[in-house]
Amino acid sequence: MKEITVKGKPLWVILEIQSDTHFAMPVRIFNEEGMQYQEQWRRIRKQHREKRDLKGAEYVSGFGKSDRLIPVVTIVLHLGSDPWMGPCCLQEMMDLSHYPEHVRKGIGGAPLYLVDVRRYPHPELFQTDLGCVFGFLKYSGEKDKLRNFIDSHPKEFSHLPEDAYDFISVMAGDRELAEMKAKNKNAKGDYNMCQAIRDMIQEGYQNGHAAGQRSGIHLMKQIYRLQTSGKDRREIARICGLSERQLDDILKEEP
Repeated sequence: MKEITVKGKPLWVILEIQSDTHFAMPVRIFNEEGMQYQEQWRRIRKQHREKRDLKGAEYVSGFGKSDRLIPVVTIVLHLGSDPWMGPCCLQEMMDLSHYPEHVRKGIGGAPLYLVDVRRYPHPELFQTDLGCVFGFLKYSGEKDKLRNFIDSHPKEFSHLPEDAYDFISVMAGDRELAEMKAKNKNAKGDYNMCQAIRDMIQEGYQNGHAAGQRSGIHLMKQIYRLQTSGKDRREIARICGLSERQLDDILKEEP
């Protein structure tokens, strides 16, 4: 939890990081925020008891008319590759179809503040290293867009804090990034990830191209064997998992 200031007033922010959908998240957040408010109330009550400055209903409540709690907001960062599929408020966890509208409005309406990171439309709005993390996750499945994003943020990716470097390495699932960490450390203690990520992208292209070539060669050998065994065009296409038009196109390209 972190305290921030909004127009001179404190606000407590809790970050919940999820790699998968949590189908009871609204209840979980409701409980966690309730515990934070209860702890604030407990401290205020203790202070009043020590000061002995309350009477009557205020004394019984342990809370004066002028006392105020600090607001607590929970933000859920969903990092998963699949979209968030769970409820976005308590109401979505209930069957309220049989209740009158005026009753439904008063039940569990607090929304879930959810950031679906990989589908967040504007990662550039985050001016800190968090923007690098968001952008990397958003474009991690699209090599060209990832390269363009990195190239458009050379300063940020050349001076990443250690926790941001580690986080990206883990989410990328690439052991080489972690192994290259010491090599990419700058004199000031931050890390240069630009070249490491470019190398990772290029290696992915090369591996994909090589795999494609191997797959194509294997398919041509299979087609040739079926032809020489006397199989007709329709049977060859069925066995190879191709349409007859796809088979014709492959045979036309073969010298």
